[in-house]
Amino acid sequence: MVRPLAFALLLLAALPARAEEVELSLPTGGAIKADLATPASAKGKSPAIVYLHGAYVRRLGADRAAEGGYDVGDFTRAFADAGFVAIAPIRETESTGDNGDAVIEEGLASVLSALDYLRSRKDVDARRIALVGLEEGATIALWALARMPDIAAAVAMSPSAMTGRAEAETMTLDRFIGGDAIKAVRAPVLVTVGREEGRGARRRTDELTQKLMRSYKRFRYIHTYRGDSRWFRQPRDAVMADILNFLGERLR
Repeated sequence: MVRPLAFALLLLAALPARAEEVELSLPTGGAIKADLATPASAKGKSPAIVYLHGAYVRRLGADRAAEGGYDVGDFTRAFADAGFVAIAPIRETESTGDNGDAVIEEGLASVLSALDYLRSRKDVDARRIALVGLEEGATIALWALARMPDIAAAVAMSPSAMTGRAEAETMTLDRFIGGDAIKAVRAPVLVTVGREEGRGARRRTDELTQKLMRSYKRFRYIHTYRGDSRWFRQPRDAVMADILNFLGERLR
């Protein structure tokens, strides 16, 4: 039986999460917008989540992606309803076929900016900040874990190989798995993949979890969800329950 989270009981609260748009200054220069949601009835300092979206949002923009069924705000509000302060930087690097490294670098810069913003808030416990990423956002989360040891935990849903529309050279998922970066991960990680993902995606996530286990044993791997990576573009009850329980056990 899955143990319920103390702060996940806020899901039953009558008041909805408070949502707004904020601007984050990037350490590389410039700024990006971010979707922010905060618990309606939290007391004291809350744990926090940086949600890293997939390429669909980056290519179309948040509004058009929402019209197509992938609304980043659905995730930040769901996490806020569960007691987290949740922020989702909206990345905008264009896909040119060979700029995957630029996509990852923008993602890492957005993580740094989001972390700085969350740590500046009086309602956030700076020791309990986690990353949740989907597709290329999951790959960004993994690279961030290797470079930012103060992140408390992460969830990587269907991590992207970073090939195709935005192909990377140095910061692919294979480079992460086969190089030294994975050895630097010390935070607990939950990796997910759908049953209908391609053979290559399932092979990579298998290898990723095997390497994480050798490097650091505090991780979970779930591959029993239906569908492919697009299935994770909505905060479905099944996957959200697993994410909230995983993070709750590690951020309490």
